[in-house]
Amino acid sequence: MLGNYPFGEGSARCIILTAELGLISALAQAARESRSKLRVSLQPLSLGFYSFVKGKNGWRVIYAEERENFPNIFKENKRMFFLWHRLFGLLRKLIVGEDQNKEMFALIKDSFHFSKENTLSKEEERLFESIVVLKILNILGHLPSHSALDPFIGLREWNKEILRSFKDNEREAVAHINESILQSGL
Repeated sequence: MLGNYPFGEGSARCIILTAELGLISALAQAARESRSKLRVSLQPLSLGFYSFVKGKNGWRVIYAEERENFPNIFKENKRMFFLWHRLFGLLRKLIVGEDQNKEMFALIKDSFHFSKENTLSKEEERLFESIVVLKILNILGHLPSHSALDPFIGLREWNKEILRSFKDNEREAVAHINESILQSGL
């Protein structure tokens, strides 16, 4: 759940990244009302299980079960919470329309689990964020190939050694990130 916004009197418009459908906008009817069963499971910045139906006016959320809530998980580490807030904001801006993207979903899920299970220093958090952004831009086709950065873009498993080895390439990576975001029109 990347975010949700009030819609009408008691409903919410939810922005959800899924493996099967990509980024979708779905209406959660009456989700803001106190009697709603969906209300507690549609918290922004959470990982969960969601079911949808597609009607003539778009997607509707019919079931939601929150599994992990980022604000609760990172309540002791505000820097990591805001790091994820920035990453989710970037995803909302970069992903346009529905398109199955299992690779993006896996990246976010695997990166989240690594950040949840490891205590990172301020520097490691910065390096982690840069690698995640590189990978997001690459998956979306906004990042040209670069031999020095390819090992980080193609990494399949996170570990702290990856972060340490990335430090030597950080300046170059940030330059490529900035150029790619500029060219994407953001």
